[in-house]
Amino acid sequence: MTKGEGTRVAIIDSGVYADHPDLDVNMELSRNFTDDGEGAGVPAGDDHGTHVAGTVAAVDNDEGVVGTAPATDLVDCRVFSYAPGASFGDILAAVVYSAAIDADVANLSLGAYPIPRQGQGSFYGKVLNSAMTYANKQGTLLVIAAGNDAADLQRDKNFISLPNEGAQAVSVAATGPIGFGWGDDGLDAPPESPSFFTNYGTNAITLGAPGGDADLSAIGSGVPWYNDLVLSTTADVEYVYEDVDGDGEEEPVDYLGAEPTYGWKAGTSMAAPNVAGAAALVKSANPDYNANQIESALKQAADVPDGYDKTYYGSGFLNVVDAL
Repeated sequence: MTKGEGTRVAIIDSGVYADHPDLDVNMELSRNFTDDGEGAGVPAGDDHGTHVAGTVAAVDNDEGVVGTAPATDLVDCRVFSYAPGASFGDILAAVVYSAAIDADVANLSLGAYPIPRQGQGSFYGKVLNSAMTYANKQGTLLVIAAGNDAADLQRDKNFISLPNEGAQAVSVAATGPIGFGWGDDGLDAPPESPSFFTNYGTNAITLGAPGGDADLSAIGSGVPWYNDLVLSTTADVEYVYEDVDGDGEEEPVDYLGAEPTYGWKAGTSMAAPNVAGAAALVKSANPDYNANQIESALKQAADVPDGYDKTYYGSGFLNVVDAL
């Protein structure tokens, strides 16, 4: 029906490796929101953003992997660098920029938890909610990872998870199989079953989507347990390391370059881009839809799988075909 033609998705993350053969990155619009001077289109923060980008939009070129919306216009909005962490200032700047370049979707596979609802949480909530509401009104759907703390966001009382609990967020929980390609009697858990690490909470989750899972007891046992994770584009990143604090622990202080690879990861970070790609498909098939209509189509098509608790899915498990 569509491969996402005529749409645009911004990847607000650690950097998308533009030289990966499976990725076609719009370098004219891509931006680096950090102050490291490396520019955009480089995985200076690590290969997390490259993996996310592949799930959204890896091109259909008969090699590697294929993204959910391989024909969408992919934009790198880097907010992480080789120094650990990202600032909310850079993240919100990237959100507003995504709206300014008419991105139909912005994927944020990032977040902070737990943040006190009072004090800092109040400040972030007000500033973040204003920026997110603005982006949504401009037509940019914000698809955000729900977090990997196995936390009940519905009942965590004085804490909040941001930005996925911010205004207008499509908060995505993760699902995944157990035993794919290695279970003795087939799958021990189906692909739509909640991942062991995912955050949950009925009103804190919008959708559940594939983000990988793992049987921790299988790691090191010789079975290909990693098949239950998500395979996508990655990069072998090279840094300069130094003992900055004088404690004997070296950390990256400069980005040298990268080589294209493929690899497995799991997390709500991997679930969110499945929804972001699906949103691009819905927009491509319905060019007049605004952000709320895209979200509505995805939610109405989703169902909670039989035998599972709604707290892990919000409106339900992602169903791309029915959404279209």
